[in-house]
Amino acid sequence: MSRKWPIRWTPDNLRKLPFVRLQWYNRSRSRGRELPDHVPDLSYDINWSSTFNHNNTSFPLTGQHVQATCNQCHSSGQYDGLPTTCVSCHLADYNNTNEPDHQSAGFSNQCQTCHTTNNWDANYNHNNTGFPLTGQHVQATCNQCHSSGQYDGLPTTCVSCHLADYNGTTDPDHEAANFPTTCQTCHSTSNWSSTFNHNNTSFPLTGQHVQASCNQCHASGQYHGLPTTCVSCHVADYNGTTDPDHEAANFPTTCQTCHTTSNWESVFNHNNSSFPLTGQHVQATCNQCHASGQYDGLPTTCVSCHIADYNGTTDPDHEAANFPTTCQTCHSTSNWSSTFNHNNSSFPLTGQHVQASCNQCHSSGQYDGLPTTCVSCHLADYNNTDEPDHQAAGFSNQCQTCHTTNNWDANYNHNNTGFPLTGQHVQATCNQCHASGQYDGSTTCELPPADYNNTDEPDHQAAGFSNQCQTCHTTNNWDANYNHNNTGFPLTGRHVQATCNPVPCKWPIRWTPNNLRKLPFVRLQRDNRPGSRGRELPHDMPDLSYDVELGICLQP
Repeated sequence: MSRKWPIRWTPDNLRKLPFVRLQWYNRSRSRGRELPDHVPDLSYDINWSSTFNHNNTSFPLTGQHVQATCNQCHSSGQYDGLPTTCVSCHLADYNNTNEPDHQSAGFSNQCQTCHTTNNWDANYNHNNTGFPLTGQHVQATCNQCHSSGQYDGLPTTCVSCHLADYNGTTDPDHEAANFPTTCQTCHSTSNWSSTFNHNNTSFPLTGQHVQASCNQCHASGQYHGLPTTCVSCHVADYNGTTDPDHEAANFPTTCQTCHTTSNWESVFNHNNSSFPLTGQHVQATCNQCHASGQYDGLPTTCVSCHIADYNGTTDPDHEAANFPTTCQTCHSTSNWSSTFNHNNSSFPLTGQHVQASCNQCHSSGQYDGLPTTCVSCHLADYNNTDEPDHQAAGFSNQCQTCHTTNNWDANYNHNNTGFPLTGQHVQATCNQCHASGQYDGSTTCELPPADYNNTDEPDHQAAGFSNQCQTCHTTNNWDANYNHNNTGFPLTGRHVQATCNPVPCKWPIRWTPNNLRKLPFVRLQRDNRPGSRGRELPHDMPDLSYDVELGICLQP
């Protein structure tokens, strides 16, 4: 309720009044005591209604504090300098609370830790402490954990609350089994049933181990420090196995070599050993190779298992033929029939040799160290051949000179000799040139000389022709192709058309002896004159007249 009245105040007094609004009026007199000279003579109307805002102080009002009256907090009449801590007003609440008893429990007097101005009921947040609540702990009442009345400084380990559970558990007996007291290893706040994860240990569970109960492996009651080797649990299996007898065969005790946790049946992989299995070996049973009961340290050579096969083979007799005992040379694990590859030897097979049987070349029973020359097998062929007779003709015994493995018929190439065949020689048979049975020797045309000696048109022998047949003849055409221009008398004019054969023609010609001597193929018929007497004329004979029978007749 607002009320106005005039009050006389000195300025100092006015300044001491809280919550006032001064309305100054100009007056000439103060109606009271004299005001100091420095204060004007004023009249004041005061509106005493409060406009104080607590939120502008160091203690803003929130929640239920907003509804409180001034006297509820300032009943002492003190307004300025009051403490702002909760307990300064609520100490009685702190001291008198017995559920729980804050004072005896040593609760902090920081009321705001558990209370708010909106709701005095406790809203303490355990998650803001060193022990956040999870799982079933969230639903627990304070007394379930703080039944001792102690709230501050309680240990936060599981066993500090659950020691009785640890000691009283018999399936399994935690204490006897020396289980660790770190309950969280096997339990959680959400589910007190064991949540122990073996995969977080040094022995993760796989295969059939996952289905095993704790007692199957921990029947001794020992859980901590058990060995993790297979044989530590399965030594009885190792000792009791007879097919094969692991102990007698000196099998390793590393069970995982042949077994898995998913399948106890042997899964031994021979390919991880020094003798991988291939071909028919894959299908073999263990006893076929390990009939002796020995598994470790067996030799891996073929003959160590197949010596009986080696000794008992008669077609061919390996032992007698001194075959090597490296079975893999001729056999494979996929096919025991011989797979010997002659091409990997020093005598690769080609042509008809590929089709030959072993006995055709190795009828003597010798397989190793046989010579690889053709004649070592074909000497009889060489000696018995009479068309032509290789032995009589002195043929080389290098059969490959004339024969191949593809075709035994001679494919002798004359062009690889000192007398390559050309022209009509290509069509000639061997006997046409080698009728004498001689194959090795001279390659000149004059042998045989019958063509040279018997030719009379012109008479080569009488005319003293060279026996270098190729001078006038070729293998393509036996008709003479003599070139007169390569002689000392090149043909010109009518001489070019003239034939080699002479046409007798006599006429008196005046020649000097020297000129006559230059004429080729001439025969001088001397006149019967005194002084000639049939003798040769001297070179310095004077110019005479001769009858000359020329090889050709040159008509005027």
